[in-house]
Amino acid sequence: MPQLKQPLSLYQQCKTIVNSMILDTCRLIEQQYGTYDDIICQTVVTNFQQYLLSNIPGHILDELCNNIVIQGVISVKPNAQCGNTHNVDSRILLSVYLHNNMRKFSVSIRLPNDDLFWIKKLYNFHKIITLDLRMTCTDEILEVVGKNCRLLEEINILSKSESCETGDKALNALKLKYFISDNGLRHLCHCKNLKKVVMNKMLRTQCAGRMMTHDGIKDVIKSLPKLQYISYTDVGMIVDTLVDEIDELALTHINDCHSKSSHIRSISKLCPNLQELCLSQPMSSTDRNVASDIVQTLTHSNLKLSVLELTFFPLEKSFEDFLKVKGVYLTSLSLWSTEPVSSNELILLGRFCPNIENVHLKELTPNISDLENLHLAEKQPMLTFLRCLYLSGRSWLPHIIIPLCLRYATQLTNLCLVNNEYTDIMDDTVNKILKVNPLINLKYVYLFSGCLISFETIVKLVSVCPNLMHLTAWKHAGLDPEDVSNLMLEMQSKNMNIELMCSSYTL
Repeated sequence: MPQLKQPLSLYQQCKTIVNSMILDTCRLIEQQYGTYDDIICQTVVTNFQQYLLSNIPGHILDELCNNIVIQGVISVKPNAQCGNTHNVDSRILLSVYLHNNMRKFSVSIRLPNDDLFWIKKLYNFHKIITLDLRMTCTDEILEVVGKNCRLLEEINILSKSESCETGDKALNALKLKYFISDNGLRHLCHCKNLKKVVMNKMLRTQCAGRMMTHDGIKDVIKSLPKLQYISYTDVGMIVDTLVDEIDELALTHINDCHSKSSHIRSISKLCPNLQELCLSQPMSSTDRNVASDIVQTLTHSNLKLSVLELTFFPLEKSFEDFLKVKGVYLTSLSLWSTEPVSSNELILLGRFCPNIENVHLKELTPNISDLENLHLAEKQPMLTFLRCLYLSGRSWLPHIIIPLCLRYATQLTNLCLVNNEYTDIMDDTVNKILKVNPLINLKYVYLFSGCLISFETIVKLVSVCPNLMHLTAWKHAGLDPEDVSNLMLEMQSKNMNIELMCSSYTL
């Protein structure tokens, strides 16, 4: 049976109560003194913050801001005096939490698009380590960050954006205006401790406003000696231009959406610590030799990757050769091929990737390798360290593929399956697996289009998988969503920590 829901610790309960009191006080401040634009309101907020810091350690206030304040802003309570719903000015709330000794600011609420507010706050953020300014960042804000946040290690600078007006003043939703340019990026070059930069993933030359270029991103990569990750999608192209300018980069993760063999050679030379590589070919590319050369270059490089993503690469002998040479280092593989994926690729993974933990395969088909290899693979332990499995495709054969993947995967925690156009019930396959592998570590199961199981099998999974926390089953004629809902209610009445859903959402 699933685990019981555990009560909140005393520490967690105290944080929840304190956060609620802070939120209520912020509402009262706004009601009495107006929005944060009022000077008196700002003074009162400052006094309130000083009171909190004199009674609560600063790191506790940081935790409240980053973990609990999200619920407080979204879940708005009715105003007892006026009887209607009242949203607190987010600048008031943030001003209470954003103190001068703050080390981490990373929340999931939409931040106020108020440059002056952020500039004033960031002037005092000398000790900040993690800073999330998503959807609010501008060149002016980055200038303040570069001057004052020299200890910064992680930053999200996803640009502020606005819809752009056309000549007749009509809003064009397809044309956006951005607020970060190369000048803004270069301010980050002063933050020498930066390890992670999250930014707009691609250059949007068709957009209005300010624009970043390869030159600006190149300056950031070249100037930050500790940079390990930048979310831009053509880092491989930029590294290739740096091969004659710099001896080594600290990058551990690279995205290269227009990959070439020359990029791989440059990456191998400049990035000895690289662990994660995401390579893509344009969907329109028909030159299989280019993709094959890239994989061959990767095979003969010095890189020992633990995470590899290949998108729109053909499955040829070069891929098998790569797995034979480098498969022992892989812990995660994501493969979206230009051609159907069969059981042969799974057998290769089991044979040459003994340490693989995460497998993500798209475009699975009914094709299977020769039966002799298949029977041999079933008898030899494979994928024994597998934790996360994602398989999607069309009409692939669960009674072959699932046992091949899960027979020895005793550490599996996440399972997601998509099988479009398949109509058979998978009960026998699931029962076959549970006899040889009870899946005691399984936590999350997502069965989408074509992955059909009966209500009896849902009950069995809930009964025999002791760590199961979520199960999504695909709705079909033989599965009544009401039965699933009733089972969920029964689990809730027993305080079980599990969520059950019946879905028809198509991925």
